[in-house]
Amino acid sequence: MTSADSLHPSPAGLPTVTEPASSVPADATSEMVISKEQLVANGAWVESGHVRLRRRVVSETRTVDVVVRREELVVETLDVEPVGPGQRYRGTALDGPPVPRAPIGANEPLVILLREELPEVVVHTQVYERVTAHVETVTEMTLWRDSLRHEEISVDDDSSRPV
Repeated sequence: MTSADSLHPSPAGLPTVTEPASSVPADATSEMVISKEQLVANGAWVESGHVRLRRRVVSETRTVDVVVRREELVVETLDVEPVGPGQRYRGTALDGPPVPRAPIGANEPLVILLREELPEVVVHTQVYERVTAHVETVTEMTLWRDSLRHEEISVDDDSSRPV
């Protein structure tokens, strides 16, 4: 009796020997299928994140040269010659209208308006660049390691016969 045999009591109470269900006659050919795992690598699309494009305002200080003008008072002193007794005086340095004679101590101020330009800077918005965004697929190689299993045939023979 082998270890593969099993003893079952008979209806009469006597032990009987039964053959295992997988027994194959000695002259028959039998086969067994063995399997192994294979690593099949493909890419699967998953969401990896969100991207937001935003405009932000950055301030920077700029210095510009601005040309401004102003009027200044220039006082010139000219020698004058009398044109005649009790008459007006005429300047010798400039040929112009006769200068009226004013009595000494006359308090008539001469008012002259002086002007100046102030820097006037206008800031306006100007488009200087156009930005486009698109998604581009980049292909790269990556290494993946995994443990694969496979089946092997082993023979358990408790007989003394050569296999």
